[in-house]
Amino acid sequence: MPARAREPNKAYRAALGVRVRRARLRGGYTQEELAHLAGISPPYLGGIERGEMNPTVEQLVRLSMVLQTQPGAFLPRLNFTTGKPVQPRSEKKSD
Repeated sequence: MPARAREPNKAYRAALGVRVRRARLRGGYTQEELAHLAGISPPYLGGIERGEMNPTVEQLVRLSMVLQTQPGAFLPRLNFTTGKPVQPRSEKKSD
């Protein structure tokens, strides 16, 4: 039987935040610009990028619409045993 699902951990939220930040920078947006266009507050977007906030599906969809990417592009692969993200070698560089 699979393990009981837990709240996404800090490492997973941080990995998601890195992906959002990279997409924002590739798109040439400041946090303020992207937040305004996606209908979320700049401090909340900053929290997403730092791995402190848990964005809703709706927020991820709005971010993806502005950034012209699929919402799933923000979601890291998950290790089902540990609940931690699996980072491809190409993502192991720190920003």
